[in-house]
Amino acid sequence: MNGYMPYSPGMLPAGLNNPADIQNRIQQLQQMQQQFQPAQQMQQQSISQQNVNWIQVAGIEGAKSQIVQPGGTAWMMDNNGPFFYVKSADAMGTATFKAFRFEEVSPESMTSSQKEINYDNRYVTREEFQELLSKLGEQPEQKGELLHE
Repeated sequence: MNGYMPYSPGMLPAGLNNPADIQNRIQQLQQMQQQFQPAQQMQQQSISQQNVNWIQVAGIEGAKSQIVQPGGTAWMMDNNGPFFYVKSADAMGTATFKAFRFEEVSPESMTSSQKEINYDNRYVTREEFQELLSKLGEQPEQKGELLHE
């Protein structure tokens, strides 16, 4: 035997009986692979790219008139005020529009040790109010009683 051949000449797939046919087939497969690589790279880039591309708009009307492709989302920054907008379209092209306001927040107010606001201390009950009125010398109105002038 001259060398190892995994296939005997009669066992090769149809159309690949000589080395030139095999080389042509390899080139075809390489070309197909090159055609799919850019699509795969674009898909990987879109997955890894999480940055938002902001579109500058002049007010809410400019944001509302922004065209969004079906399945897409547009993030828009208002040039005229502290607002931003998000407009998205579903696969059928139906758009939703949301507006948001930027608001400065001090870093200290965002700490986890921030006290929760106790609204119970901000308001008085009816009983507490009437008790205060009686201490001030005013008579609280009774239900159904009219004021006389």
